[in-house]
Amino acid sequence: MSPLLQLLILLIVFLACIYCLIFGNIYGYKFLKICNAKKINFMAANSFFPLYYSRFTRVERKLYYKCIFCGLIIFILVVLIRYLYHWRVLTLMPTGLNQ
Repeated sequence: MSPLLQLLILLIVFLACIYCLIFGNIYGYKFLKICNAKKINFMAANSFFPLYYSRFTRVERKLYYKCIFCGLIIFILVVLIRYLYHWRVLTLMPTGLNQ
């Protein structure tokens, strides 16, 4: 894989990570406001969502799932960035240092 293609992939992954980070925070803040309005502990609702499932409407549950999905995407993308970066550094190093 050429270094230019690797940098392009890293840039796309980084921008996707930023996008998910922004929207994940927006969804999380909206879910926090819903929890406060319903007098539900936000941390408990996040940690044990199946126990609080019936207290939320369908739209509120979709908001929660969007927030969790954004967090999961960020986790996967960060792992991918680390893998690609380390692979790129190791392939560009002189062979004597790579042993």
